[in-house]
Amino acid sequence: MKHETIYVSIGRTRSGKVIPYSPSVANLESIFGVLKSSKFTNDDFLDAFAVFIFLSLRAMRRKDESGNFEIYVNKIGTLLTPTDALNARSRANIKSEFDLLKLERSMAALEFNDF
Repeated sequence: MKHETIYVSIGRTRSGKVIPYSPSVANLESIFGVLKSSKFTNDDFLDAFAVFIFLSLRAMRRKDESGNFEIYVNKIGTLLTPTDALNARSRANIKSEFDLLKLERSMAALEFNDF
């Protein structure tokens, strides 16, 4: 019997793809299966990476260790080569960390925007 992984949408990429998340580390591989089967491009992975950075920083400010967002940051970070990440940042017109923060905030689901 196959069990389906339950996840929540924590945001959307610029192309409209759902960025899935599950607080259970046990579901991590299933979540990345969803990302790969959704045909995420390098730009989509950059968007997901940015959202998880935003949520990780938000969790640190709140001293909330339950989210495991840093695990997603690290895992997605391995999916992009440095060249792919640089090209994706260029296409997103990200020239500074402030530009990245604007991108992060714009894609996170509304309930997370209270940084």
